[in-house]
Amino acid sequence: GGNVSGTAPLFLALLIAAFAAYLLSLLLIRRTAPSTRAAVVLAAAIQLVPLAAPLLLSTDAWTYWSYGWIAARGDGNPYTEPPQEFPDNPALAHMGSAWLDTTSVYGPAFTMAAEPLAVVAGDSEGVAAWTYKALAGCAALAAALLAGRLARRRAFAIALVGWNPLLAVHLAGGGHNDAWAGALILAALALSSSRRFQSGGVLWILAVGVKWVPLLFLALHAAEARA
Repeated sequence: GGNVSGTAPLFLALLIAAFAAYLLSLLLIRRTAPSTRAAVVLAAAIQLVPLAAPLLLSTDAWTYWSYGWIAARGDGNPYTEPPQEFPDNPALAHMGSAWLDTTSVYGPAFTMAAEPLAVVAGDSEGVAAWTYKALAGCAALAAALLAGRLARRRAFAIALVGWNPLLAVHLAGGGHNDAWAGALILAALALSSSRRFQSGGVLWILAVGVKWVPLLFLALHAAEARA
């Protein structure tokens, strides 16, 4: 606790500096865009480097592990039974205390994915954390590539998403499922732009099945399509 709290100001200062460098780089490449390959390589480096660190900023990945364990190994229902009702749940000692008496707020698609991940993690908090971190990092990189596919200025779009250090810390650093939803939304938009509307619709459903927030973006997309 003491060492972590002592390094918090330094971590915050470095994060602010990284974000300032990110904004400056966006200003610079508006004039002279890098090659698409260079933009992708740097995006991969930024979005995946937090995989070398432990969980950052939150313990949400262990909450996901907990809900998956309840459904897959606890013979329970994470939507009606909170984690604290399962004393054998190995995630209890690691998840945030505020979530111990809270049922799942995530969609069924995410819960279905969390079940096999809980089986793979077993009783290891390290495997659980790294699995969600790796999935989030890969999803963040996929989102950057999809943004490039959708944009006229491909390299700039990849940089806008993939060079953002705040996304890297939040997604690959924290293992958050927002990365899943973001990648699914961008994939749905890419399919729609190719006039593959049915496939795009399936991905919108999956995105909403992760968490409800994509409904807001779906409404904006529908308004844009009507316009």
